[in-house]
Amino acid sequence: ATDSISVTLAEGFKTGNVILYTVLGQKVLEEKIISQASIISMKSLIKGTYLYKIESNGFSKSGKIVKQ
Repeated sequence: ATDSISVTLAEGFKTGNVILYTVLGQKVLEEKIISQASIISMKSLIKGTYLYKIESNGFSKSGKIVKQ
């Protein structure tokens, strides 16, 4: 990823939250998703590896993203 990431929720999910953490567990970004497909800006974050969590209506998905 560079300065932004695209988040697309599964069909039937329209709103939710995206949370980014450092690998040490510090929350660095939380953004509300208000449509099924959203663009999340990462411009304020330095290059490195981040953990993400996407939450929507009881559904949760997490993973790793690298900002270059």
